[in-house]
Amino acid sequence: MRPSRLWNSPVGGRDRSWRARPSRRTPPSRSGALGDRDDEHAEEFSADLVADLRAARGRYPTDPALTELVDRRRSASPELARRWAQARVAAHRASRKTATTTSAGPITVDCDVLSVPGSDLRIVVCTAVPGSEDAARLGQLRTTALRALA
Repeated sequence: MRPSRLWNSPVGGRDRSWRARPSRRTPPSRSGALGDRDDEHAEEFSADLVADLRAARGRYPTDPALTELVDRRRSASPELARRWAQARVAAHRASRKTATTTSAGPITVDCDVLSVPGSDLRIVVCTAVPGSEDAARLGQLRTTALRALA
């Protein structure tokens, strides 16, 4: 991620179980996602999240809330159970997604995951290439969200 792309980017935090922790800069309605992921990027993103969750489970084997979350999600989701059985462990660092269900139309963004040292908090920063149609659409969403908050 280039620092010049960070300014005015949607930002949200995630804890070790990838639950959203909205920032002041990101409206609550937008803190979890920019919309649905396209199929091309959804597979990679899902695999990365399960691998990251498995890594957190390894770091905190006696955390009852995390154990309960993993058990509940594995029972409810055959896809998560399948990925969990693959035993892949990794830290989710970056991905690309195309948000397909925004009011501005499809937007492709790079999502960089920044880890906060000494904690399990992750900051997810989504950026579009400056000057691109995606950047213009992201700006349009930002304006719409700010109006909604006013």
